[in-house]
Amino acid sequence: MIENQPTARSNPITRQLLPDKQGLSDPAVLRDYFRNSPVTFWGEGLRKEDLIMARFPDQKQLLAMADATVDGKLRFWQPWHMEQTSTFENIETPINWQAVPNGDLEWTHALLRLYHFLDLAIAFNYTQKQKYLHTIENHLRSFTIARFERRGIISDNLLDAAMRINHLVRSFDLIKQTQWFSPKGTAQIITILIEESNILVSRLRVKAGNWEFFITIAVLISALYLREICDVSQWQKEGEKRLREIIDSEILQDGNLIEACPMYHGQCLLLLLDYMLMLKNNRMAPPAYLENIIENMMAAVQCVANPQGKIPRLGDSDVLEIEYIRHFASCVTGNKYEASDKLSSDISIDDMKASGWLIYRFPLNRATGYFLFDISGKPPPGRAWHSHADDLQFLFHDGENEVFIDPGRFTYSSYFKRPLPFVGMDYKPVGLVGFLYHLRYPQFREMNKRDWRAHFRHTLSHNTVCCDGKMQPGYTNLKEYPTVVDRLFHFQEGPLFYSGGILQNNTSWLTTHIRHDDSLRKESDIYEHKRTIFGFIPYCFVITDTVTADKPHQWISSYHVAPHIVIKRFRDNLYQLTTRSELTHYLQLHSNRQTDMRTTINPDWSSLSYNQREQSTIIRMHVINQQSASMVSIILPTANLPHQYYSSKVDYFQMAPNQPLIVSIKLGNKEINIYFSNVPGKLQQWDQVSSDSALALTSYEDNQLAAVGFILGSQIKVGDQRFSTSHPNTNLFQRLR
Repeated sequence: MIENQPTARSNPITRQLLPDKQGLSDPAVLRDYFRNSPVTFWGEGLRKEDLIMARFPDQKQLLAMADATVDGKLRFWQPWHMEQTSTFENIETPINWQAVPNGDLEWTHALLRLYHFLDLAIAFNYTQKQKYLHTIENHLRSFTIARFERRGIISDNLLDAAMRINHLVRSFDLIKQTQWFSPKGTAQIITILIEESNILVSRLRVKAGNWEFFITIAVLISALYLREICDVSQWQKEGEKRLREIIDSEILQDGNLIEACPMYHGQCLLLLLDYMLMLKNNRMAPPAYLENIIENMMAAVQCVANPQGKIPRLGDSDVLEIEYIRHFASCVTGNKYEASDKLSSDISIDDMKASGWLIYRFPLNRATGYFLFDISGKPPPGRAWHSHADDLQFLFHDGENEVFIDPGRFTYSSYFKRPLPFVGMDYKPVGLVGFLYHLRYPQFREMNKRDWRAHFRHTLSHNTVCCDGKMQPGYTNLKEYPTVVDRLFHFQEGPLFYSGGILQNNTSWLTTHIRHDDSLRKESDIYEHKRTIFGFIPYCFVITDTVTADKPHQWISSYHVAPHIVIKRFRDNLYQLTTRSELTHYLQLHSNRQTDMRTTINPDWSSLSYNQREQSTIIRMHVINQQSASMVSIILPTANLPHQYYSSKVDYFQMAPNQPLIVSIKLGNKEINIYFSNVPGKLQQWDQVSSDSALALTSYEDNQLAAVGFILGSQIKVGDQRFSTSHPNTNLFQRLR
């Protein structure tokens, strides 16, 4: 035991205790009180064990991780951990709470958040082995001293403090009843809870997004846990008030977190479930608004699930299992949540208007296909850090494999670095400092050849259009003005859908903004990108990109292909994509600027979870030195035919050459023709077909008309056959065979 424990400051426990509880300022009395206290986080008996198993379902791995921590090796691994690590790192002796062993500062934050206390506490709960308690006490003693001396980021980061409170309450609740946990350890934990809760209460409303959920729930959980002995009335009052505020401001009408990042949506949902769990376990009725928002957020996270029941990579999201949240939510609420990723024979489109996501699900071969169109734009100020420069991107999953992907996040660090010996500070590892860094830490030399944070956020890494190889406007820095990203339309009739979005960087408000900040003038490219997506499910998805600008640019449309997919290139920019489960998809690229267009296949990277990356591939279409251009991408899902049986062509309006007129696709014995009108409502003729719609479709099998349809019209005529509705601006689809 360390006897020179800091005692210079007055005891925070004494200051916070209720008048009739002043005797608890004695650590031994305090320990005895909590050994018998009815206040609980996890509950008692079988419910307690069920909740622990729901939150930490892999008991074998948890015990292995706890044993490694006892032996001085640490890895952050827990389910839905925000920054998991894939390798063990040594814990320095004495513990350096500012250590950065893997060069990524998120490791330090995870250490300071005391995630590993949960591993140790649950391991003790399972085994009653005192080695886990001894490790908690040793680390707690070291942290208390470091915190008292206010070393660096220990006392500065509100998110670290909030997560530390949550982890300490959950850990302490599992070990408080044992006689082997010392009075001094109990006093140290309660001191941290009191001091840091006071700090967080004073800083409510400073942050937004998921940070404010962590901070607010930490205040409320701490208030619940200490309410029998401390004056926590202000914590509870301010916490409940702030929770209502952020539910209104940070959760959109469709139930999604405003940051447009499913992983952090899940984190906030888990926090709310933790709060509800503690209320219920202490015989307190959860307020109706809490129950309602949990149900809305559960529906939203299930809605975005891909066919494998995981959240997709969108922004700073890892690929994580939604079943984990579903099971824990069922244990807490008592409600049953059915999986939304089951095989379906129907076509469905989830229109998440507030979030800006359109999600199409449809039968595809032996599974359920999944196509997501992202029209979300950059989140509001203070909520954009986890957003990528990916406006108007799409994702495609064939039900068994990811095909066109978001790259993920990989890291939050621009550079991997550790403090230099003797200096104690870390510097950007470039120039002479970089040379010294890489002599001392050669493992970082290769990693620091690029800014990985910027690479994974960059527009070029996503399935959208990039201007001159730059990030989309608004994403170069967090405070930069956003572009306007709007939904133009969305219509569906049976297997037909027609959706559109637009990115505008040429509006009058932009001119006003630049006038007030001339430094942006040279960096601002004035242009507009309109993307429309038409689908005849499940046969084809047609993506049309129209770009216009005030001067010539190089336009790059990217198609990020998932790892392990084999790509073959054939004539006329036709690409064959073969998955590990031997499904074959085709991608063909067209432009109205064929002579100024080229396509490339480039190696790239993607990340399934934090600090892990794997090789992937990007197909790119380049249209060079054009003020305006049109690019058409045709995706044929599971078209398991040799490439010789597939062809497509695109004709353009003569008077408006950037606008597609007809897209024709031949696939074996099928022929699909899509007709676009530049004047919806006016009857237009295309060879043997005429229609007054915005978009019309004819489909043939064995040279026989098999299906017709239109969007926003009243009729279509094919030869002598006429198909119509009784009202204008309606939709129709009809199968004939």
